[in-house]
Amino acid sequence: MKRVGGARRRRVGHLDRIGAGGPLEVALWAQRPEHALAIATTHFNDATFPASASRRSVLVTSDLAHAVEDAELVLAATPVAGLRDVLQKLDPPLPVVWLCKGFEEGSGLLPHQVAAETLGEKTRCGALSGPSFADEVARGMPCALTLASADAGLRARGRRASARRPQCASTTAPM
Repeated sequence: MKRVGGARRRRVGHLDRIGAGGPLEVALWAQRPEHALAIATTHFNDATFPASASRRSVLVTSDLAHAVEDAELVLAATPVAGLRDVLQKLDPPLPVVWLCKGFEEGSGLLPHQVAAETLGEKTRCGALSGPSFADEVARGMPCALTLASADAGLRARGRRASARRPQCASTTAPM
């Protein structure tokens, strides 16, 4: 079984939906221990998605190292303001896909520039974006996602991981 580690800080749809169509083990990291415990216990994220349950097989932890242990891919579901911090904690750097967009405050860098500066130019990485809304993904509703990466292998992995829902298209074009 392949593991996908998810790092999240704040509002985001359930990352376990990404692997809903295939044999993926999903681990979810929540920054605050009390938040991780609440999600692990109830299988709901009452703060942001009270109507959507996560799969019971999802490992939920406040220990990032444990969440990404043996992971083949990390989904960084953070605001841009938290991306650098999460990427710096990945040791060793793993293939990473971020879900945020915008500019980093202070530096003015875009997420791919933050990743290159933090992890190095050769790190396998990409951006996962809509057109979709986190609530649609969390509820398992029909939606579309786009994975942009210069790495063909990472794009192929994204397509395989989304074999059922949500469907994921991949591109090398700027987003």
